[in-house]
Amino acid sequence: MEETRQQLCRELAAAVKKLQGEHVLKKTSPQSKSQDADTLCKVLEIVFLLDLKNEKGQLWSGTRRPNMINPPQPSFWVFIEPMVSDEIKTQLMALRDSESDVMKCRSWLRIMLNKSLLLSFLEDLQRHPGLLSFHYGGESVLRDAERLEIVIQLLRGLSTIQLGYDYTISSLTTWDSSVLQKAGIWQDSSSPNTRRGGRRGTTRS
Repeated sequence: MEETRQQLCRELAAAVKKLQGEHVLKKTSPQSKSQDADTLCKVLEIVFLLDLKNEKGQLWSGTRRPNMINPPQPSFWVFIEPMVSDEIKTQLMALRDSESDVMKCRSWLRIMLNKSLLLSFLEDLQRHPGLLSFHYGGESVLRDAERLEIVIQLLRGLSTIQLGYDYTISSLTTWDSSVLQKAGIWQDSSSPNTRRGGRRGTTRS
């Protein structure tokens, strides 16, 4: 898990640096459909999924089975819902697939990035770490004080950049398989590493 946390911070730093460069070069906000903007979002999704617990208090990573055909669809909505503003809840409930907790999680993250609110949300978690223990294991980035500080510092570098993610698309009702694999929640049984019994590693988005 330590290696995974380090890798996530490196990937986040690279994505932020590229988005900053794109902003300076083009003198406009980066396009949300760009590869770097997509990487930023995926890395942050992994941050929120890594060492996440389910409603029974079990780690999602502990429920992974080698013969799973369909990837699981974990949700951290129960964790964030009490902290989501009424305004954003209204936006989420207006979505066509608002009954999907995964949709709410993924859309919430994009709204928070669009509104430059994710930084303050993470700073609140930093001040109140006790909010995390019920929902996350000790290997989570969110419970790692050093890594969380790195994530916060990196997001500060985006404070002047206006992002414009589409948070309404229906594909947000399920997680990208690469995100679940990097979070240690699912392993594609058809992948070479699984067939050979190789060690799961992180891959770049």
